[in-house]
Amino acid sequence: YTLDGVNLKGYFAYAFSDQRDPGFGMYGHVQEEVILKSSLGHYKNIIQHNGFPAPGTAQQQCPHAPVHGSGRYVLTKQPVVGFLSLCALLSTTESRGTN
Repeated sequence: YTLDGVNLKGYFAYAFSDQRDPGFGMYGHVQEEVILKSSLGHYKNIIQHNGFPAPGTAQQQCPHAPVHGSGRYVLTKQPVVGFLSLCALLSTTESRGTN
């Protein structure tokens, strides 16, 4: 497949889930809910078409159809929220003590 002048020869899925490496998986997590990311649809398409075309076959252009999602999510990690809450609490407590 050729897209933006790049002839794509292979595809590597680094991780199926975002739990250990946020941003690299095909499934994301919002609070306790698992969400499907657009990369999963692309991977499914590769599998359904038995991979990429064999060497020597005519090059094909990637489709430019927009990917429609059910919504946009902000992936959050609970420890980060807890840490920011603690920082805000300490900042508030510190500012009250100086007055």
